[in-house]
Amino acid sequence: MTTKVNRSKLETELKSLADRFSRGEVDSTVTKSIEEQLTKSASALLSHGNVQAGFQALSSAIEENVLITKNPIPVRMTSSVPNLTVTNTSSQKTNLTNLIGTNIEDGLLKAVISSGAPSGIQNALKESISATTDQMAEALRQSTTADRAGTVQLALKTDQLRSVNSSISQFTNLFRGASVGIGTLSGVLSAFIGKLSGADGNPSISETIVEDTTLTSTTRTYTVEQSAGEFNEESTSESYEFETVSSIEELLTELKNPKRDVTEVVVNWTSTFIDQILSARDIQIDLGKPIPYHFIIRRDGTLQRGRPITLRSTAEAVTKGHVQYSISLAFVAGYDALAGTPNKDFFLSRKSINEKQMKTFREFCAQFYTAYPGGQVLGYNDLIGDSRLGPGFSVEEYVKDNFEKTILIDTLMNSSSLSPLQIIEKSKGTTTV
Repeated sequence: MTTKVNRSKLETELKSLADRFSRGEVDSTVTKSIEEQLTKSASALLSHGNVQAGFQALSSAIEENVLITKNPIPVRMTSSVPNLTVTNTSSQKTNLTNLIGTNIEDGLLKAVISSGAPSGIQNALKESISATTDQMAEALRQSTTADRAGTVQLALKTDQLRSVNSSISQFTNLFRGASVGIGTLSGVLSAFIGKLSGADGNPSISETIVEDTTLTSTTRTYTVEQSAGEFNEESTSESYEFETVSSIEELLTELKNPKRDVTEVVVNWTSTFIDQILSARDIQIDLGKPIPYHFIIRRDGTLQRGRPITLRSTAEAVTKGHVQYSISLAFVAGYDALAGTPNKDFFLSRKSINEKQMKTFREFCAQFYTAYPGGQVLGYNDLIGDSRLGPGFSVEEYVKDNFEKTILIDTLMNSSSLSPLQIIEKSKGTTTV
């Protein structure tokens, strides 16, 4: 089967990938870590007999005015370490003074030899007098070169290898998230095309790039029963195909034939970042279990199937009384920021949902109301009572403004879904006894 891809969509997604997979952060972290490592190793003690930071050089550097980063010269701790007491007072000081008739001075009870690098001096002070990095701040500043004195403490407190590994790991995870299980360039391209078109697996790449739309009229059919049989509640096979809804006829037919009673749609989001171009399979992999959503609206506006609507949802969004009669729909959205942004909860926003997604959502609602004129479209945030949660806007207000639909449930928070009979009776203004 040949996959057709929108040209502008292709250009947009390629740019998005380039931005997502930029090595700038990794390169910056590596450069910073190298500089910090040099700061930890650069010694100001280059000449025999020279005293810096209370440590005396026991030899000289082979070359003058060269930072010692390999095989630094040995140094001996003296009694003049700045802002620290490194000498000890003998408990017999008074007796010894009386015995020999000469004042006994405090001194070092043991010789301390170390490397002249800041890291060596830090270890010497830590082991000999149990000083902290903050307590030995002045000694550390004097032990390195003037241009590095201001950053030496931070460099000594930082694990450079961990920082680099963390940055590399973030980059790797970002790439893995967009190309799970892909090892070859052709596989990357095929999977990438699959993401653009909504197909899963490794579709063939068409030489023709054409203009297309999200939901159009077509004669294509989709068998709900067959899909439900192939979907495993416990562990869905990697070969399971999460198909795209390609037409309004397809969507309407599917909504009308769920093989169970349906009265409502519960709308949520995936709590992901705006640069995470995820498919149903990506979401399932991230969750580590079968996808709970019946449909997802991807970043490009594509409507993709998740779990078959014949099966009840397992999403938290509908487990609080809204399981039996609901269809679960989720926007691929949540945080109006790029992946990796710190304090991400500050960026929870409806702005993470773009215009293409809202256009698809409107069409979905229109077809749902066609299938179920008395149906309810609800927001997870309304059911939980927290407006910050998905989908980030009042669904109750949205359907009222756009479809003149009224929510029949009296109190949404901690409510239960209405049965078909209850929907009919409430629509008539009666109540089930």
